[in-house]
Amino acid sequence: MMKICLHSILTLLIIGPTQLMGQDEWNLRKETAGIKAYTQKHDWSKFDEYRIETEMEGTLSSVLAVFRDYDVYQKLFDGFDKIVNHVDDESRYINYITVKTPFPARDRDGVYLNEISYDSQEQLLHIDVSCTNDYYAQSRKFIQIKNCSGFWDITQKDDKTLDIVHQFVMDPGGNVPAFIINMQTVQNPIKTIKTLRELVLLPQYQNKKFQILKQ
Repeated sequence: MMKICLHSILTLLIIGPTQLMGQDEWNLRKETAGIKAYTQKHDWSKFDEYRIETEMEGTLSSVLAVFRDYDVYQKLFDGFDKIVNHVDDESRYINYITVKTPFPARDRDGVYLNEISYDSQEQLLHIDVSCTNDYYAQSRKFIQIKNCSGFWDITQKDDKTLDIVHQFVMDPGGNVPAFIINMQTVQNPIKTIKTLRELVLLPQYQNKKFQILKQ
């Protein structure tokens, strides 16, 4: 139970780009339901970096609509306890998120900056994710997640199909056993992708308009 709950921290969207090509250390950890999950060691974290690649039905606007609906984060990202949005505009959103962990481990919290860009020629929506100390009053109740880095690359292949690449690494701080977490690294990201596939097709996320996607 502890290893699964602690790993939930590693699913934050939440979420700078690097390319899989030319990186020899990526290892395919699991392939299921059209989802490929890779991991590699990282230079500043003892926890593995993961990379997810897949296709899904949907549009760029429907995915962005899901990511801007903070009420579904607890469903989309397993383990999230509290989500508070601080800034929400066309180019970025900043969320304060807490994650419950079983006793005796202390709960985690952190602030996540999501910066959005769009390449209209490539039809590529990029969301860069990092941790920030802004908008944050540190509490003794939590261990602050200070270091994280990742991204979402979402490309419209045709009118109904998306290419998804999601990559992320973080250090949850405290005395978390890395070897246990690394055994489970791709489990929750795969669950997130499966849930996202379902959410982007719901009626409330269709035909949404975002100025950034008109650039």
